[in-house]
Amino acid sequence: EREIGPLQNVIQIGTAGGFTKASSGYTFQFIQTHTQKIVAQLRAGKTPMVNASFRDKTFDWYDRTVLEVILSKRMTGKEIFTQIFRESPINKVLAFLGNESTVMEDIQIMRKLPLFPFLISGIKQL
Repeated sequence: EREIGPLQNVIQIGTAGGFTKASSGYTFQFIQTHTQKIVAQLRAGKTPMVNASFRDKTFDWYDRTVLEVILSKRMTGKEIFTQIFRESPINKVLAFLGNESTVMEDIQIMRKLPLFPFLISGIKQL
């Protein structure tokens, strides 16, 4: 019989589980959402592993794109977030940063930023 090691029954959450949004540092809200999904899976008698949805993958792409813009020095994080917060309603920005916005809301926020740096970086991240 195979012996089970101590970490084989551990489900990583938060930063260790990859649930910190690198561009903004958001973590707590993602821990809550992911934990609810794990509990729902367990209650349904399923494995606690939660697969990323297409929408989750879209938000990951947005995040990688923002990081690429910053790392390529096309814009600073301060410039990006200042523009987003200055130009958009706070509830829409927080929904966007929390991966809870609609595609239409995403577009409205993205339209507040210059197209060229994000287009280049977004294509690189596909």
